[in-house]
Amino acid sequence: MLWKLDFGNRLGLWTAPWFAEEAATFGLLSSAGIFVCGKSIRRFQAMILSQIAESRRIKLLLTASTSIALCGLCYLTVLWSNSNSEYELTIEFPRSGGVMPGNAVVFDGNPVGCVAEVASTLDGTVIIRVKIDMEIQIGHCYVPTIVERRGVKSNAEQIVFAFDSDVQSDLFEDDGVMNCTVPYVDGEYISYGRVAPMGN
Repeated sequence: MLWKLDFGNRLGLWTAPWFAEEAATFGLLSSAGIFVCGKSIRRFQAMILSQIAESRRIKLLLTASTSIALCGLCYLTVLWSNSNSEYELTIEFPRSGGVMPGNAVVFDGNPVGCVAEVASTLDGTVIIRVKIDMEIQIGHCYVPTIVERRGVKSNAEQIVFAFDSDVQSDLFEDDGVMNCTVPYVDGEYISYGRVAPMGN
């Protein structure tokens, strides 16, 4: 029994230093491994956070780009709708008759458009550009006529498309090349505008 104890003590003396050294080495390795793993985890976390931030930036850029594109599309749609809601006629008159931009264009007793521009030429004639609602079709039988208010200072002068039964024989060929019932079209130049005093 004593021998076993003594052997155990000797074994303990022999093994304890070796075990302690191995334990210390294992502890150092474990600490180093934990440090390395922790550092790797931190790098991984930083990489993930960087990717998340990048994806957010990309989403913001996409959102901003989409918003700008939609605004541009809406603007172009408005321009397109406005450009297709009216048609323009350029009319030559012997004089302005007091017509100014903004005055009404009247057809069949109703306002159908407005005067857009008034310009004088060197020979004294006046070129007036008007805009008319696209839904209103006016035949060539109706002659653009400025209703002149003589002796009255007013900006209420109008360009009236007045029916003229003689317009076909006076202005158009009789062979049917142009019939007076054919409506005016966008961009057409009318060289036979008239000026008539109010009441005539």
